[in-house]
Amino acid sequence: MLREPEQGQSDRREQILQAASDLMRQGGPTAASVRAVAAKAGIGASTLRHYFPTQQALSDAVYRHRFHLQVDDRGIADTARPAAERLTECLQQFMPSGPDEMPVLRAWVAMYHTAVNVDTGLESPLRVLTRESDARIERWLQTLRDQGTPVPSGPDSVARLTSTIDGVCLGILNPGSPIDLEQANRLLRIEVDALLAAGSAGAG
Repeated sequence: MLREPEQGQSDRREQILQAASDLMRQGGPTAASVRAVAAKAGIGASTLRHYFPTQQALSDAVYRHRFHLQVDDRGIADTARPAAERLTECLQQFMPSGPDEMPVLRAWVAMYHTAVNVDTGLESPLRVLTRESDARIERWLQTLRDQGTPVPSGPDSVARLTSTIDGVCLGILNPGSPIDLEQANRLLRIEVDALLAAGSAGAG
């Protein structure tokens, strides 16, 4: 049986993911059904099933795709800049960069609230996104280690950073909280400095 060249398969897969992502952005997670995605991508449902055998596989792949479009490695490998500055810059991608991004943060909080209180099927996307974000942060930390920066190893380092990000993001949204965007970024930098200082103390 003839098979598409690898590049063709890669292009077709990207086409499917983009179609599903567009549908999710317009109509929410339930809008990206196999039938709807196949129609938007201009392919048959059987072709889509070749790349994504189940709805779950398609959904998970779309969330991974969207995550990697929005989060990159910035200047984490640029040894000409201080390690704490580079790491903070990377982590700031998980926080609003300005008032115009506040609706996105509110949507994320609403998604978390729904997932933990109602059986809507949102648990899987949250697991995917958490796994991808944790893996990306660990990659940033490992880059710093490989360059000689003493960063504590183990899952606690990632948990410290993600907990700080989650906390300041909730604080930003809380009308009674004194945390604004500027202070949120300052608190994140304090935690990054503390983590790197802990690594230096452990190496000493």
